[in-house]
Amino acid sequence: MNILIYIILAALVGGGVEGKVENGISGRLQSSFGKKAQVKVEVDRGHRSPLSRSINSINIELADFKVQGAPAQGMAFRLDKKTMGGRIDRISIKARRFEIEGLAIKEMQVNIEQLKYNFWKAVAKHQLEVLRVDKCGGEIVFEEKALNKFIAPRVKELEEFHLKLSHGEVIITGKAKTRLHISVPVELTCKLVPHMGMIFLTEPRLKATVVPLPSFVAQRVVDQVNPVTNLNRDSQLPCQLKITQLKVEPALLTARADLLFRAPAKPKPRPKTAAQR
Repeated sequence: MNILIYIILAALVGGGVEGKVENGISGRLQSSFGKKAQVKVEVDRGHRSPLSRSINSINIELADFKVQGAPAQGMAFRLDKKTMGGRIDRISIKARRFEIEGLAIKEMQVNIEQLKYNFWKAVAKHQLEVLRVDKCGGEIVFEEKALNKFIAPRVKELEEFHLKLSHGEVIITGKAKTRLHISVPVELTCKLVPHMGMIFLTEPRLKATVVPLPSFVAQRVVDQVNPVTNLNRDSQLPCQLKITQLKVEPALLTARADLLFRAPAKPKPRPKTAAQR
């Protein structure tokens, strides 16, 4: 998911910060996601000049697209550096019915407040160099059907695997093969917990079956499922999602998360050779 946010932020000054910013952003997003993707961009400058360094808000709406990977060139970060900065008070991103690395997402909404960027680099090179972000968070909604399709190929322990989202719990059903080559119906109830950008199954409870099953069957299923999904599949990107809350309800899983920005790690100095000493 952080890849999608990275692509969108990298496209923000695709047409420069002067004049019709909407056209530049739309064009870059369309080239990233394809012509079939639905893209809508609205920019509000208030009563400011088109050459102003400040923008009130940018609203981006996307639908019906696939995310393949991060662009080779995107945004840069020089957090807390002193330079002539431009400012975007609020960025609203809404994405619906999209797929990322094989997982279909129902919808995602992200709000970014007080993004400060390098104005001169935006004008001269059409690149977004982020200097500061005050607040950023969002919400991602997964559907039960999509999670089943995404997870089922991993689970080798059960035949007819099915994951059901209930009120605060996840119920996994299927058939486990015993040493007697008998398929035994299995029902496993778990909780979901977040860790940074990942979602894990925990506290598995195996329902009693007609034929006794060893307890390790439940743990094997959990190990094959975990992590259920990872919002930060590209750990090298400077923007990372940290899940703060999970809501499990019938047929839907909602994850609320903060978006954290970090400056790129400085390269370690090479050790001096004997000649250099």
